[in-house]
Amino acid sequence: MAQDKSSCSSNVSPHTVDSILDDMAPQEVAQMLWRKAQKTGVCATLELPHNFNQPTPELSSRTQNVFNSMPPIHKIPPEILTHILLLVPSPAVKLRITVWESSMMAPRDIATLRSVCYLWNDLISCVATFWCHMAYSSNVMRSFRLGSIPALSLSLERAGGLLHNVHLISATLSVFHSHAGASARIRELHCINAVGRYDGRSLSFPALETLTFAQLHSARFPFKSEIFPSLRRLVIHGDVCHTEWSSYRPFTSVIELCLVKGSWWPSSNAFLDCLSCFPNIEDLIIGEQVIKSAFPHPHTEQKERLCPKLRNLTFDHVYLPTIEEILPHLAIPDNVTIRITSDGREDVCRHAFAQHSPRIAMMSPRTGRPRLIVLGKTSAVRLDNLSWIHQYCALTSLRSARMPHISEIREFWLVGAGEDRREYDGYMRTFLGSAMGLATLVVQDCNLEICTQILQDFDHEDIHLACPMLETLHVLINGSIDYCELANKIRELAAIRTTRGSHLKTLILGDLPGHRDGSTSLLRAKLAAEFDFVEHRTYDETPRMDLPSECTEERHYFWASWHSHSIWPRSEDW
Repeated sequence: MAQDKSSCSSNVSPHTVDSILDDMAPQEVAQMLWRKAQKTGVCATLELPHNFNQPTPELSSRTQNVFNSMPPIHKIPPEILTHILLLVPSPAVKLRITVWESSMMAPRDIATLRSVCYLWNDLISCVATFWCHMAYSSNVMRSFRLGSIPALSLSLERAGGLLHNVHLISATLSVFHSHAGASARIRELHCINAVGRYDGRSLSFPALETLTFAQLHSARFPFKSEIFPSLRRLVIHGDVCHTEWSSYRPFTSVIELCLVKGSWWPSSNAFLDCLSCFPNIEDLIIGEQVIKSAFPHPHTEQKERLCPKLRNLTFDHVYLPTIEEILPHLAIPDNVTIRITSDGREDVCRHAFAQHSPRIAMMSPRTGRPRLIVLGKTSAVRLDNLSWIHQYCALTSLRSARMPHISEIREFWLVGAGEDRREYDGYMRTFLGSAMGLATLVVQDCNLEICTQILQDFDHEDIHLACPMLETLHVLINGSIDYCELANKIRELAAIRTTRGSHLKTLILGDLPGHRDGSTSLLRAKLAAEFDFVEHRTYDETPRMDLPSECTEERHYFWASWHSHSIWPRSEDW
């Protein structure tokens, strides 16, 4: 494999990498690789699979220790990493080639990048995810086009069957010119800050399922159904108002459409023309700017009908008053679940939540039952990345007789209760005294003080018997709790409820990722006699609750979390 001297500015010869691994500690090798990346301006990212195990255990273990000693995002000069992989061949899950422009270093020329790309020609056949990131400034990008580099095009053409995820960041769309073989295998394509134009002739992505465009700027890419026959998810971040959607054939395969962060529409007709191209979408995600541009004057009597098969409508980073204003003007089917997502900003999450959420929840055309409203990250709802109210059904709905009472809540998830007792005292106790139908209580990632307070509230003097229907207690351990103290509190709770005629039947103890020291098994042994059934679960990832397709009176989900600000309503509103 040829190596261009201009791409290597270190005094360490790549042919001595094997001796380096033997003679240097993993931390020293990691520091050497990082210094090398800073000098060259060209680096690669490699994420090894979890089952990294090769026939040469000594060298394999040594190489793995090098990667474990580096930061979470491993930036390694490609010429160094190439020779490491030649010594220890293993299929890489993700591979990135990154070029950046530093204030201390002039931009690299095309010859340098070409030589780097050639280094990967013999390795890309085992790559599942390929990233190309050109972090140059805009004036440099005008004269530098990644797609004009033959080496990169050759790599895409020679890619093996594992290549299915391509990310082009600040790169030209012409990288796919005359490479139908490479595009035919790709299942995910993400173009970020793309430049250039391409009309789509002689191009097809028959296996593509996810397509993302962000910050398109001057880029033009054909949104044609014949090019993407298997497309399931389309995400657009950027200006798409000039696309003539009405002239396109329907995308019958797309079931999820995301139009957020910068998407702008000249009128509601343009927005509805876009939706008409996706007759089968089940999930629609729209952002604040989409609403403001597509519906600049919502005070009309006409209701805009959304997609007939829609099941989930998500408002991404949209103010609650704006949602409250726009919902009456959308003809939303009864079985649609409404979600509100945010990143935890106070101006979104904390803005008069107790005042606006009941009216939002009552927007069901016929039944008046509350819809499911989710606040959290825009990604899949998980317990470890949420910070405010995550699933909402009946918390602030007591002001209206049409809304289900809090006594109908069947499951309660208490996630990440913070250090401040003032955010907790009174509210939880009132909830437990009102949740007469609660059957399952899940406590996750809470400190011992909050856990103790929760258990004590079941025996508070103001509450004769909190949650008489409670049968299952699920505690997810985060490793920072005194297990003996927690065991005593749970034992006391079980004894009190048995005395009062409400026996706890099931105790579930779960170990969260990274906290498996055997203490949970000991806790299980101590409490086995107090419950009919004690289960120990070990989670490879933080568990999540599956979102129900619709909200019924028989089963309501409510997730809550305490952080720096209280989002609970006043106690007199209960």
